[in-house]
Amino acid sequence: MEITGLKPIDELIILAKEGNGVAFTALWDRHIQQLRGYVKNKVAGLDDYAIDDICSRSFEKAFRQIHTSDQHRSQFMTWLCTIARNTALDALEQDRRIHPKSQIIYLDDQEASARVEGIPDQTEDALGSLIKTETQEEHEHYVAAARTVPRGGTPPHHRRNEIQRDRRVHGPGTEHREDTDPPGQEDHRRTPQTGRTGGGHRMNGTQCNDLLRETFGFLTPLQEARFAKMDAIYREWNSKINVISRKDIDNLYEHHVLHSLAIARYLQLRRPDLLARLQEGGPRVLDLGTGGGFPGIPLAILFPDTMFTLCDSVGKKTLVARAAADTLGLENVEVVNARAESLGRSFEVVVSRAVASLTDFYPWVRKQFTERILYLRGGDVAEETALLMGREHLAAGSVSAWPVDAWLQDAYFAGKYVIDIAK
Repeated sequence: MEITGLKPIDELIILAKEGNGVAFTALWDRHIQQLRGYVKNKVAGLDDYAIDDICSRSFEKAFRQIHTSDQHRSQFMTWLCTIARNTALDALEQDRRIHPKSQIIYLDDQEASARVEGIPDQTEDALGSLIKTETQEEHEHYVAAARTVPRGGTPPHHRRNEIQRDRRVHGPGTEHREDTDPPGQEDHRRTPQTGRTGGGHRMNGTQCNDLLRETFGFLTPLQEARFAKMDAIYREWNSKINVISRKDIDNLYEHHVLHSLAIARYLQLRRPDLLARLQEGGPRVLDLGTGGGFPGIPLAILFPDTMFTLCDSVGKKTLVARAAADTLGLENVEVVNARAESLGRSFEVVVSRAVASLTDFYPWVRKQFTERILYLRGGDVAEETALLMGREHLAAGSVSAWPVDAWLQDAYFAGKYVIDIAK
């Protein structure tokens, strides 16, 4: 590491202010457990979901306001805890209005402020018994990684760590696949139903809306505005926390938005009764393994009267999903950082995109849905569905597959399906 006279944490902040995505990721990794401990210690009565929600919202605000952080006036962790304290107070005040008999113990404003300022940055704090701060060598490793990776990129060791975390949660072979491009499909793609080849042309929000209006016929001006806004939102957040591969962000509408909405197109053609119920706000929908918000956020835009719960076990990904939902003004979306089996509630419909094989995925949500699963999956789905039906003793005809390229006529979608699993 070059000698600058600054502490490694200060260098990370400087790099983050310059828009270095790896530095943002390193700041999250460095402070998330410490912040969780702080919130848990400061506010009695919050469950893990509420704590994670406050932490994610606090990091979102910190990332948006990183340019206001002044390491000469206050330490980064002190600044972050101040944001978390204010976020917690806002959340608790809202809860008090909605649930006046809540048993949550509220923060005392003056006492909270005094205790926030006492939290050091580089040494063990009052929560030292719970949290072990990293060594100088590890800090230097973060900074070195941030300096050697282009803006918005994710160093290999961070990506490996994410995969390892997913495997620890759900077992091998279950890492999110949204961050990768299938080989050999970059050069000769057609944008869906346009006939144009992929030679530098990428679909924009207006073209996406044209296709959706033609397909579904019921887009409102607000829905169109939200779809058009997605590109800027995901570009901004992907430069900070990499949830879509850098080489694929230009294909946001084709590979992510439209792929997500293939579920709606399938319902339009094969399950119009469920489509009508979604338009009326009937079923509750769980998007498990949402990553940065797919397929949940595009579906939530299309069905504004239906409540969507977006769930992922990786906190950095739910931060992006929550930021996107908030910026788009989606009041029908809640985002939770949790494992599927810990949700403790059921939904009429579960949607997901290529989180794992069907035989691995189904047991996670077996008790979470009452009607059907709509799963975006590629590969040898015939073998997987046969194995699933035998292993889970599913009735004949309860599982069906619909090819996505029946709607999106692009080589990218060849071999990709909407898998429909009825209860």
